[in-house]
Amino acid sequence: MTLQKASHFAATLLFVAALAVRGYSQNDCPIPQSPRNIDPKPFPGVYNGTPPSRPDSWVTGIVGAATIQYQGQTLYRCDQHYHVPVENTQGCPGEKDGTLPPKGEVPPPEQWIEVHTVYAATRPVVTPECPYPDKLDHSGLGCCQKAPFVVRGFSAKVTSGGSIVPPGTPIIPPVGRPLAEWTGSNTGDGQECKLIKAQWSSLLNCEIKVTQSQLRVYPYAHEARDVQPDNRLSKDLTLVGEPPAAASCREVKAPLIGNNADAKAICNKVCVSPAKWEGQWVTTTEANRNKASQCGCCVLLNKTPGRPE
Repeated sequence: MTLQKASHFAATLLFVAALAVRGYSQNDCPIPQSPRNIDPKPFPGVYNGTPPSRPDSWVTGIVGAATIQYQGQTLYRCDQHYHVPVENTQGCPGEKDGTLPPKGEVPPPEQWIEVHTVYAATRPVVTPECPYPDKLDHSGLGCCQKAPFVVRGFSAKVTSGGSIVPPGTPIIPPVGRPLAEWTGSNTGDGQECKLIKAQWSSLLNCEIKVTQSQLRVYPYAHEARDVQPDNRLSKDLTLVGEPPAAASCREVKAPLIGNNADAKAICNKVCVSPAKWEGQWVTTTEANRNKASQCGCCVLLNKTPGRPE
């Protein structure tokens, strides 16, 4: 996420003054910054929540990409954009590779990107800061007017072509487990502290794909923010779902999964012995059509297939 240049400049001046008054050094940020590494392997690794894993997400009641429930409150989509390359890395091969494409162009096939969908407490309405509420990328958070702010993130690999997508059509963020969740801030270019507090929930899955056609609805791609110093980073990074085992895993197609209860019933049948379901699943919607689900089926590396446990 980025801030509009004018408001960003003014806010930065006020923020620097506040830091001086409150005694912060130039390297500290009163609002935690995103961890930038959310790789769950090996667990707990970078996960430092208390405890470092939990079964339930703070994002519930997901309705497509339009609304979510956060702590019992309905939040509304107010922005969606993507970064090249991935900002918060999860350990997928090649996710750090690639360069920002020129404005008006989309990334090439096989490029990794990270999609951010932002939610706020009020529906976007036309204001000077938000002239086009239905626009997917506002070059800032002009349409996100009231806290709390929640960001749903996921990484994906770009594929060529794809069906023509009508202007303004959002990508439906895939649902599933596991998730990385933390208290952080908005992201953006540069090393300076970001000023907007945001709750983050990012899906951990290396099998998601988006088409070039899906990305053509955005005016441009955003840069990935530089890695931040350790003393700025969030200290509550938590894994939601089952910690990954030392296993060889693959994604297996499954009947449509809508929630964790569905996943438990379906994936335990889809994963054929000696593979077992390790709690990971995902449901994607390509170009808002053709919903598909997958289960993560794993074989423990310290077990011999067919040998009783």
